[in-house]
Amino acid sequence: MLKTDQTAGIGPVMGTFLVTTTMIGSGVFLLPATLAAVGTISVIGWLIAAAGALLMGLSLAFLCRVSDLGFMDAIGKALGPEAGQIAALLYFVAFPLILAAVALAAGGNIGFLLPQLSAQPQASWVAVGLILLMVGIVQVGAIAVARVGSLTLLLGLIPILLVATAGWTRFDPAIFRAGWIIGDRTPADALFEATLLCFWAFLGLEAASVISRRMKDPARTVPIATVGGILLATVIYISATTAVAGIIPAPILAKSSAPFADATRIFLGSIAAVLVALAAAAKAIGTLGSTQLGGAETWVGFQRLLGVKGMPFGVANLLLGLLASAVVLATASPTLAGQYGQIISAAVVLTLLVFALAAAAVVRTTRGMRRLVGLAAFLFCLGLIAVQPTATLLMGVAVAVAITLIVLVVRAARKPA
Repeated sequence: MLKTDQTAGIGPVMGTFLVTTTMIGSGVFLLPATLAAVGTISVIGWLIAAAGALLMGLSLAFLCRVSDLGFMDAIGKALGPEAGQIAALLYFVAFPLILAAVALAAGGNIGFLLPQLSAQPQASWVAVGLILLMVGIVQVGAIAVARVGSLTLLLGLIPILLVATAGWTRFDPAIFRAGWIIGDRTPADALFEATLLCFWAFLGLEAASVISRRMKDPARTVPIATVGGILLATVIYISATTAVAGIIPAPILAKSSAPFADATRIFLGSIAAVLVALAAAAKAIGTLGSTQLGGAETWVGFQRLLGVKGMPFGVANLLLGLLASAVVLATASPTLAGQYGQIISAAVVLTLLVFALAAAAVVRTTRGMRRLVGLAAFLFCLGLIAVQPTATLLMGVAVAVAITLIVLVVRAARKPA
């Protein structure tokens, strides 16, 4: 059981907003353009992704009863230390991908403000420049980075909430219907692809579970906050992305580097669009800094988890930045949205593998309805991975196998002769 004061801490209402704001980060800023390449059928993908997020969020909340040190520790206790280490390393590997995606989101809005930087390869180099800038800032001022991330949190909600409300005044059903499925995809293929992309926006659903010790009566509050946060975020996501898809025709939207700013220009004018791009860029840069800081700290911590000698924070910070930069350059595509889609698909696959292990831990340690929820979450994670394109699937399997081998080799090397 959790060792916490049951009467003090974050309550369900504040916890709900915490989960919501954690999920609604800079990652959603490029999603309308990425989803436009698939089709407006993605509105159904949002619903499926939200259902899976609810199952996964509840599963992580149930693991709070297994360990008060977070769901990674709970996985290790339920499935064995190797499983906990594999989950941690999968998260470890996902960080360069997440960092690269956030950098592209930031660069996309800068490209809206400075159009000469919106085309490739300039857009990729802007993202690389932002990553390396954050490496330097984190190296000399981690506290400042954390403060900037906090200050830009609410600022980043302005573009999304603006389009989710006022944007509907210019919604055109004909534009929305015309972009239902793009290209030669079957409805099933389009739906599966859209669901994986939409699930990216729900990363962060574990926020209440991670800080369960700071929650008031966590056994009750964490599930309420998690479900409430996911439902609130779902309403905002669907409202905002559907409005954009009904304002800008899909072929044009798919090429946008700042879809919320482009949509705002149509229904409020160029000045408002510039302000939206500034807000989105500020939020993305703030998120980039906090992601770089958190990623470097996580890398140092994961080495301790494996029981190996850890590299200094500065080395981890630089290595993470270089790997994220390599991801950006290696995935350069004709459109920023296409490049973004490649990266977030890979990041989501790795995260789904972690969540699958967490769901398996729930099945192992609970009974009744909780076990059924864990089983449903486990099947959702594996099912969504299995229906993805072969290249995406092989990437996830290859990474999982490589990480498993690393864990086994490290543990074997540590055993006394």
